[in-house]
Amino acid sequence: MNKTTYLASWMEGTLSDLELEQIEGKTALNRYKKIKEVAAQLRVNDSEFLGWEHFSQQLSEKIPVQKKSTIWIYSLAAGFAILVGIGSFLLSQKQYLATDSFSQIELADSSGVTLAPGATLQHRRSFNLFNRTLQMEGEAFFEVEKGKPFRVNTPNGRVEVVGTAFKVISIAGFFKVVCTEGIVKVSQEGNSYVLNKGYSYDSTDQMIKKVDLSPYKNNSTNYYNSVPLDYIVQLVSTIYGITIELNSIKNNYFTGLLPLDDREKALKSISLPFSFKVVEQRTNEYLLVGE
Repeated sequence: MNKTTYLASWMEGTLSDLELEQIEGKTALNRYKKIKEVAAQLRVNDSEFLGWEHFSQQLSEKIPVQKKSTIWIYSLAAGFAILVGIGSFLLSQKQYLATDSFSQIELADSSGVTLAPGATLQHRRSFNLFNRTLQMEGEAFFEVEKGKPFRVNTPNGRVEVVGTAFKVISIAGFFKVVCTEGIVKVSQEGNSYVLNKGYSYDSTDQMIKKVDLSPYKNNSTNYYNSVPLDYIVQLVSTIYGITIELNSIKNNYFTGLLPLDDREKALKSISLPFSFKVVEQRTNEYLLVGE
């Protein structure tokens, strides 16, 4: 038995003091006794020491790890989606179409537009927020409120104003602008023209001409000056819901008043100046026969 073994046996009580004294001597026995007494005083209750509750109390307080909130991420994504939606809406086009009668439109800047039958007008929904730009085809009369520059783009040319009134006709290669109030700037094929009140421009001769504005102020008629007859015939057909076939080899231009509430007068206005015969072939179907 080695020293470690018999000392352990003595500490456990299986080896007597006398037996240890015989092995180590009396002096060593007395020293071991003192060590044993001190060790007894330092003994800790094992169950308490090993208990989880006691052990956890000895640990420093656990600081909970806080997860980063993702609320701001969702808020940012939602805000971005809203901005994209608003941007898409503002960039989308708002369209107007006049079908079988003259249509009155009030724009977001309080400007007024009268669209002739068959005319189309469109602009971005952001109109008047950043600019006042429109696209049109056909015939329209504008009464523009003062403000940002007001631009009308057509397939045949452009009109630009600040605050004024004017008529635009843009059809099948024909472009005409009549200034009835203020000043307008007309641009076509790289050239620019300035029209004062009472002047007009059209693409047939690309010249500025003085016009009489008094016929333009009649609500029951519409006045035209040197406008292709084909367009006027189509306009009469649309307004009155009839079919008119023009049988003529000439390129005729119409000048005069077009009645808006009397079909018979309208037929006469587009036939008499050209010496056309009006032949009713079937109900609501007419043939204009000329030279």
